[in-house]
Amino acid sequence: MSRPVVLSLTSVAIVLALWPRSPTVRRACAPNPNVEATVADAVKPEYPESARNRGFGRSTVEVEVSVGPVGSVLGTRVTKSSGNSLIDDATVRAARESTYSPKLVNCQPTQGSYLFRAVFQPH
Repeated sequence: MSRPVVLSLTSVAIVLALWPRSPTVRRACAPNPNVEATVADAVKPEYPESARNRGFGRSTVEVEVSVGPVGSVLGTRVTKSSGNSLIDDATVRAARESTYSPKLVNCQPTQGSYLFRAVFQPH
C-alpha cells in the first residue's frame, strides 16, 4: 500500500492518499460486441413547399452519415439523389439534425457510417 503524502499550504494541511487504482470495470457488451452505427432519433425531413408546388412526385434520397465515436455527425454525403437539390438539401438537414449511436468494434466506440434514407411522398 502506498504512503499518504502531506502537503502544507499556509497552515492548512492537505492529505492526499495514494491508493492503488482499481481496475477499470468494463461492462459486458452482450449480445454483440460489434455493431454498426445506428440512428438513435431520426428527424423527419420536411418536403419543401417549392418542390411540392413544382409537381415533384415520390422521391427517395439516401445520405451517408459519417458518425464519430461519441455519436456526433462528422460529415454527410448524398449517395442517391432525388434529382432535386431542394429535396436533397432537406434530407441532408434532417440527417445532420438526427442523433446517432456510434459503431462498436470489440465493445469500443469508433467512427462508422449510417445510411440515412428518406422517402418523400407528397399528398
